[in-house]
Amino acid sequence: DDTFFNQCWGLKFINAPAAWDITTGSSDVYVAVIDSGIDDTNPDLTPNIASEYGTNTQGGSSAKDDYGHGTYVAGIIGAAGNNDRGIAGVNWNVGLISVKALNSKGEGSLGDVISAMNYVTSLIQQGVNIKAVNLSLETYIPAVPTHDNLVQMPLWRAFKDFDSLNKAVIVCAAGNYSVTVGEPTTRSEKDVFGIGEYVYPASFQGLDNLISVSALDTDGTIADFSNKGASISAPGVSILSTWLQNSVVDFFGGTSLRAIRGTSMAAPHVAGAAALLASIRPDYSAYQLKRAILDGSGSTLDLPAVLTYQAAVPDTSTEWPDYSDYNGYTPQEQTYYRDDGGSDGGSSGCNGAGFGLYAILFVLAKKLIG
Repeated sequence: DDTFFNQCWGLKFINAPAAWDITTGSSDVYVAVIDSGIDDTNPDLTPNIASEYGTNTQGGSSAKDDYGHGTYVAGIIGAAGNNDRGIAGVNWNVGLISVKALNSKGEGSLGDVISAMNYVTSLIQQGVNIKAVNLSLETYIPAVPTHDNLVQMPLWRAFKDFDSLNKAVIVCAAGNYSVTVGEPTTRSEKDVFGIGEYVYPASFQGLDNLISVSALDTDGTIADFSNKGASISAPGVSILSTWLQNSVVDFFGGTSLRAIRGTSMAAPHVAGAAALLASIRPDYSAYQLKRAILDGSGSTLDLPAVLTYQAAVPDTSTEWPDYSDYNGYTPQEQTYYRDDGGSDGGSSGCNGAGFGLYAILFVLAKKLIG
């Protein structure tokens, strides 16, 4: 009975209503949203915010959103369902953890993202039942994703430490510039990337539990802006979701909502699917969650097919045996990387991967060189 559910074409496209006949989620399952924060005053999110675990890796004391992007992403994953208001998320019940790594402009350094990944890793090590981390952000780096390059990259090492726990899938946006994940760019985009750069984190290799997500248009085809070559695709155009409460845009019957397009909108559909599956498969490792999502769905997300996937999947993957020699990650490397910002001393950045209704909403910060 959510007031604007009929406008949520993406949920219908992934067959969410049929999936909800199986499960609507669990408050015992958590999703970490590494983004611009989450507005816990939006009434469609308040019941599912796990405020006790929220943090700000930019040095502030609040994990609350002051931009909108993280709130929007959180709504796709877990807006409270069947509550006679707003919309429904993929999960009606879920624990949403706000990890604020992007500022009020939707920008953040790679060091902020590293700190965010390390924080979520520590929560899992403390026993918090996190089953997915959502990163609806992108940056472009002129480093080929080979073993020798990646094992020296502090950002990859932070991801690898998280991935090695095999507890939660890493879901990331493929990016919004019509390039191909894992391949060098063949053109330049002003203030975004130059020729020969790669989109990260989507291009990372050596991570068993990483899922990259392209955006689908309303006709079910890959959106013209979306980067290609991702693990899977999900709805990412005209997606209605939660926004900063009492903001000047799109106030719907007491709940702030907004419709945006981007791979930022596609990724949380998949992160939500991981949490929904984990609510009925609490014994699944991260790799088993990933395989059920990818093998159950095929190229586009199909929520009931994920929940009913029955093929036997091993607990761990042996796809990347050559990446076992990265020798872990140290806090000293993290601090150095955050302060230095890259081998040339320049600043580095990641930002939200989304578009506004009429213009690019997120302007990429200075990118890492080296």
